[in-house]
Amino acid sequence: MELALPLTGGEFLVAAFGENKAATNNRVLLEHYFLPGDLERQIGAFVEHYNKQRYHESLGNLIPADVYFGREEKILKQREQIKRKNAYLSQII
Repeated sequence: MELALPLTGGEFLVAAFGENKAATNNRVLLEHYFLPGDLERQIGAFVEHYNKQRYHESLGNLIPADVYFGREEKILKQREQIKRKNAYLSQII
């Protein structure tokens, strides 16, 4: 859950966000936000990246959206096929 703290001059900073605070710090905390809407947009961009673009090692190097929508089995099967094909090709070369 995000938490915005007002600073002097109407600035806002994120105090905490979800379970991955270190990643949030790198993307959100390093900047000052003068309007709550700016902060909300940056948090939205972070969530979008974290859930739909960033691969997670704990999810088998899948993105959370793929796991959530049930695409993980298909993706892992495709990866295995590519791996086998590459192993075969490396043996015949």
